[in-house]
Amino acid sequence: MRLRLAASVLAAALAAAVPATAIGQDATRYAGRRVDDVLRQLQATGARIIFASNLVPPTLRVKAEPVARSPRDIAEEVLAPHGLALDDGPGDTWIVVPRPAAAPGARRAAEPRAPQKPRATPQEIPPEQPLRIEEQVDVTERPREPAPAPAVHTMAASNVLETAGGLENVFQVLPLLPGVAATNDEEGKLAVRGAGPEHNVVLFDGAQVHSPQRIGDFGTSFVNPAMTASVALDASGLDARYGGRLSSVTLLETRDGRVDRRFAVSGAVGLTSGDIVVEGRVPGTRSASWWATARGTYYKFVADRFKDGDIPSFTDLQVKMTSHPTDRTRLTVFGLVGREKMLRTLAGPRSDQFVGNTLKEFVADNRLAVANLLWTPGPRLTATSTLSLYSNDSRYQDYYNRPSAGPFDRNVRVADFAARQRVSLTVSRRHTVDTGVEVRRLRSQWGMTGWIFPPGLRTVGPSTWGRLIEYDGPIDSEIVKTQTGAWIQDRASIGAGLFVEPGLRVDWNSMTGETAVQPRLRLAKTVGRGSIWAGIAWQAQTPGHETMQQGHQYYDLTGPEQSALRNERSRQVVFGAEYPISRTMTVRVEAYRRMFDRLLQQRQENQSEYERRLARYEIPPDMPPDAALLEYRPTIHPESTATGRGAGVELLLQRTHGRVFGWVSYVISKSERQLYGHTVPFDFDRRHGAAIAVNVQVASRVRVSATSQYASGFPIAPLQPEVRFAEFPNQSSGLLKPLRDGDGDLIEGRYPDNLVRLGLVNSSRLPAYARTDVRVTVAITKWLEAYGEILNLFNRSNFLSRERIGPEPGFDAGYQTEPSFPRLPSYGVRIMF
Repeated sequence: MRLRLAASVLAAALAAAVPATAIGQDATRYAGRRVDDVLRQLQATGARIIFASNLVPPTLRVKAEPVARSPRDIAEEVLAPHGLALDDGPGDTWIVVPRPAAAPGARRAAEPRAPQKPRATPQEIPPEQPLRIEEQVDVTERPREPAPAPAVHTMAASNVLETAGGLENVFQVLPLLPGVAATNDEEGKLAVRGAGPEHNVVLFDGAQVHSPQRIGDFGTSFVNPAMTASVALDASGLDARYGGRLSSVTLLETRDGRVDRRFAVSGAVGLTSGDIVVEGRVPGTRSASWWATARGTYYKFVADRFKDGDIPSFTDLQVKMTSHPTDRTRLTVFGLVGREKMLRTLAGPRSDQFVGNTLKEFVADNRLAVANLLWTPGPRLTATSTLSLYSNDSRYQDYYNRPSAGPFDRNVRVADFAARQRVSLTVSRRHTVDTGVEVRRLRSQWGMTGWIFPPGLRTVGPSTWGRLIEYDGPIDSEIVKTQTGAWIQDRASIGAGLFVEPGLRVDWNSMTGETAVQPRLRLAKTVGRGSIWAGIAWQAQTPGHETMQQGHQYYDLTGPEQSALRNERSRQVVFGAEYPISRTMTVRVEAYRRMFDRLLQQRQENQSEYERRLARYEIPPDMPPDAALLEYRPTIHPESTATGRGAGVELLLQRTHGRVFGWVSYVISKSERQLYGHTVPFDFDRRHGAAIAVNVQVASRVRVSATSQYASGFPIAPLQPEVRFAEFPNQSSGLLKPLRDGDGDLIEGRYPDNLVRLGLVNSSRLPAYARTDVRVTVAITKWLEAYGEILNLFNRSNFLSRERIGPEPGFDAGYQTEPSFPRLPSYGVRIMF
């Protein structure tokens, strides 16, 4: 009842929107920044601004801090000193045009403080000069006819900072979008349109990041929203320049440093983490800038607030420099180094059974270096060269099982060097071509021994946490592979508001030796003030340690059956429509269908493997014939034989700016796969999901944000009674004997560590997911803000604990849910000097 009441109040607040100040603008500074970058940031809030690169070159800088707060007025103020203004275009678009000269005799003092909207004639835009439509998907289209962007959701960096419950983490905010679900509240891993987190790609300043999350009870990431220029999620990855994954693409771009000051300082301090930013203009230059930021946690000072005694922490140092070697080039260099740790020590007296009195410990080192060179030799040609080096080295050790079972030890290393060249050519006002090539050299290692049973995870076969693996010795595998790709995408307007975008991507990898040809096609048409679109795409994904690290199943990718592996493949179709209800509100609906084949799965035992496993047990004649132990179980050996399908309809109602802005989303979907002769839901299939995110400017210095989510629970295998066997072999027979009670009957029990019956995989579901968060931000001064929020306001239990032992004989166990985030107040301050 309380959840329905909260959802009704939030929906009513969104519908009662009144245009006024945009949330988060007070925390944004524009003076000294590039004008084109400011226009792109305004686009991220929903403003559809069209501008020509020759009218707004990279050399234009914002001369004074705008006093306006609405996106249009801000754009007018930053353009006016350069003789530019905005003119109304079709479909609620604004076009940057030369500002008309003042009438003779007009007095300078009569000019308004915020320039009024001028009118431009068509002759003011030379027909031979192409316009660049700066949507977040970075396409070039016919002027005054911007093509819709299917399946792409954009988000302003200020939304990441302001969203209640987002913990200033982009990967905690994205699940509020339709079709996106968090695998749990803690890790920051995403399941998009039913697929798994291993099927997503994250691009940061053009570089692929394989482990974007940081460990801890409070989801954090390496992405500092204060240094982010734009966030976009392409739920389908229809653009031909994206490859290597079957599901979604998350695009993150950092901003440039300030050039209006030689040195500036800002920072934020929250409940568990904080950051500091220093930035400024490079000495001796007018347009070159730099910034450096350090982010870190201080959990150990509030460790009593966290469950289980785990003390996670991370520290990241990031640096970026931007320069313009010539008027036609722009060079950016970004670097990151960081370490994350998690430690749990033994409570009570020190024990010699545990190394260093440590129960479990996690350590990871992260490194990233990216260089981007943008070259614009002419108004029709743009070339971007990218070099990147990524490294992640993580080790997890758990001594909890010592000395009987031995410690769990997992070491995963991924190193990725990549080079990418992209060229965009404007053939005419109606026609552009985007093409490019990329090559990457990827080295990965997976070492593991022992096993643990992490809470909430119950896989059907061997897991990445070592469970159900029959060790012949410590696992130590290494993969070195080369991946290359090339793409071309044609974008053309063929009249009457109709756009066509045929594309082709070709990938090759040395691991499977395959050449994957992936055609893509998008069609879009403007219909009145709205638009409709359709798209179709073939996609491929190569198996690897870097993707396995994001999933749950373990595969021996370097074993004797590696040569039979093939790329995973998908084919998908999307249909969508968008209509602007008003200048600030749009409604959008999109339907999709996906077909998967050659999905990776664990091969079942052959006859000799089956007999060898059962030879360790004493199988009694009264053993139930449907016992999981007697099935042909999954092994660590991979095969490319599974298939699947998914379909859904997503609805998004969005208000982009005003005193009240935010969005309401709803999705109905279904995704399932063929597994060992059974049709089962994907692990993160979610039939229904709804979310509301609202931001309200209550007063000039007070902002309120609230979010609420309600969704179907994820699939899970129900617990079934299974015969219990002794933990150690019988001394006389050397076999594991079944346990019997005083009457001689077999002892059966429901335990989370029982084998999962193949016919019951994902045949049940967790309870529905529900969570509501609220946040209040107060601007104390122009340089100081404070906020307070409550996470999981109604203290909802959403995810599983490991088990619940009952009092009945046989120690029968069952699942129970508990809050990943109990009702928890959070707070913080943000400082800007």
